Amino acid sequence: VSNDGDDTVDLDEWIRMVQNVYKGSVDLQGIGDLKALQVLNISRNQLLRLPYGLGFCTSLRSLVLDDPHTVLIPCEDILKTAKEDASILVRYMRLLHDASLSHSLHLHGFIMSYVPNEVIELTNLTELSMSGLSMKVVVSEISKITGLKSLDFSYNRIASLPTTLGLLTKLETLDVQSNRLMHLPPVLCNNHSLTVINVVGNKDLMIPKEVLNTNTATIKAFLRGVHEGLNTTIVNWSLLKEVGNCRLRVFPARLFTMGAVTELNLDDNQIHRIPAETGNLTSLVKLSMRHNLIDAIPDQLMLCRQLQKLFLDYNRLKAIPEHTFAKLPLCLVSLSYNQLDSSCISEKLSAKAHGQAGRHVTALILENNHIGKISSTIDVFRRLKTFNFSCNQVRTLPLELADCFSLTDLQFDCNQVFQIPDEMKALTNLVRLKFNDNVVTHLPHWVGNLSKLLHLAIGKNKLQYIPDSVTKLSLKVFTIDGNPLQSLETGLLMDGSQAVVDYLTYNHSYDQPDQDVILDGLEQRRQINAKLNEYAYAAANIDRNRLEAEYRKVGGRNIKELSYNKIVGQDRTDSEGAVIVDDEMLQDVLRIAERDLAASALSAFFGLGLTGDKVRWKAEEVFMEVDEDASGYIDIEELRQAFLQMNADVSTEALKWIMLSGGEDPESAAKVGIPLRAFQDICYNVYSSRN
Repeated sequence: VSNDGDDTVDLDEWIRMVQNVYKGSVDLQGIGDLKALQVLNISRNQLLRLPYGLGFCTSLRSLVLDDPHTVLIPCEDILKTAKEDASILVRYMRLLHDASLSHSLHLHGFIMSYVPNEVIELTNLTELSMSGLSMKVVVSEISKITGLKSLDFSYNRIASLPTTLGLLTKLETLDVQSNRLMHLPPVLCNNHSLTVINVVGNKDLMIPKEVLNTNTATIKAFLRGVHEGLNTTIVNWSLLKEVGNCRLRVFPARLFTMGAVTELNLDDNQIHRIPAETGNLTSLVKLSMRHNLIDAIPDQLMLCRQLQKLFLDYNRLKAIPEHTFAKLPLCLVSLSYNQLDSSCISEKLSAKAHGQAGRHVTALILENNHIGKISSTIDVFRRLKTFNFSCNQVRTLPLELADCFSLTDLQFDCNQVFQIPDEMKALTNLVRLKFNDNVVTHLPHWVGNLSKLLHLAIGKNKLQYIPDSVTKLSLKVFTIDGNPLQSLETGLLMDGSQAVVDYLTYNHSYDQPDQDVILDGLEQRRQINAKLNEYAYAAANIDRNRLEAEYRKVGGRNIKELSYNKIVGQDRTDSEGAVIVDDEMLQDVLRIAERDLAASALSAFFGLGLTGDKVRWKAEEVFMEVDEDASGYIDIEELRQAFLQMNADVSTEALKWIMLSGGEDPESAAKVGIPLRAFQDICYNVYSSRN
């Protein structure tokens, strides 16, 4: 070892030796050159570390150290075996040496209680395996090995992992199976490169079995809920189904160790009950458990004294605990699509019996249940703004409903209501009123006094006329289709109610019940996106200067003229015609509008002012491109693709109508398709109608 000719090693020589990474015979100064060395005594020194070169001293049997000694590297777990059997030290140092070159370290067959400093020093490692070492601690400094892609701590006694694992941004595989873990670091959810997490054999791990039995993406989705819960107090486990087709069956135990949770989302799972421990979530403000299998609301939920929003739609609830509205400061309750009956709002619920029960409720959603009667105690909800009772079995409305003066959104679609009580005229704040699909025979005149009303839907009832007072309203949506209307009062179709006529024209679809809770009562989502409007807007984008539609051929010259025809039921083929609000008329209008769209698209695609021959020549180019099977015919789908190329999205029914206008046999055109000549004729006819 000495390089100055004597038989001793002075301090400078030793320091130089230990500061190098020794490579055996390559480094003539390395202690690894001493192949026959059997005993090495380094006592009474102040060494802090031993060189990797000891890994090449294959004959070494004993290493003598002071007790206590100052050596920090390698770790004490390795050094304590060196005096009696240095072979363990030699093999360990050789592995460290090789890892410094290969960037891969596999430590097996050792006993180590933690990840030692000499491993942390190898910051260029990409692969680290420390399996089966009886290790108990993973130090936070593990994050210094920033290039790690594979990390194996399996078959140890590790009880926890440091959060600094989240800093290993290149980590792809983490194997911690058969340990004593209770938690995984939630921050792992942000590691986008991590594709494999193996946690099998951790019996106390607080991750549901249904999550562990799927895939790493699902585990990360679960950890994301924990991570967000710890950092933002909002826990969302509703995405497990989308990520790994996983559905929780019980509340995860991890939830009750997370401290303050203000929002909990467990939608789209298969949870059968809300556990009693939920009462410990005293900071909970919002609980959402839509699409589960809940059949009861536990009494312990009443301990969540901060709970304001409760979403339990699409479950199996049959009752609401009587004290729910008394003990909880609920402002929004959504319990649609359950099995609730008329007792869901107790007759005992009153301000006198329960103090100020229901005083905070502003939205109550009870659609699609089995409710046949609304309790007279509904008037305790004095701040109620949104009340959705659609799709139940109610025949009469309680007069006490008129005491809910704050109501802005009242929905009673799909019931059996036959009369709208006059007491409801006191609800002057109404913005939306829906009574579709009932048996109402009379729309009261006082509806016209609801000055804030923007949405009135009374389709599919027994109405025979619409009162003139409706013309005083500035309606945005007005649905009356499906009523046996005998006449329309004169004022309804005059200039002052032109908007009503427009809505009668394009709101031909049945007004479907809302699926969203609209707290402020305003129409934030258009309920009717009629096809006619879509085509009108598409045509306007193609040709902005042409906004006059082809509606004038149906029962009159244009909608404004139609508005002066008061009587419904005349022959609509008459030149002067009449306003007929029925499906047949609307289908005709729709087809004409689609023809208008197709014509505008053709004009924009072909260009204006073309002769018939040039139109047919361009049509032939389109035909050859669309006829993918070279059959000489194009079917409905191929014709649709042709118009899509011209930026015209035309419906299948309209396409059949256009195909038959080519002069071909109707049955053959619908089944086989149309040949080139007929397609050219169609393009020419449609093009000519535009120009």
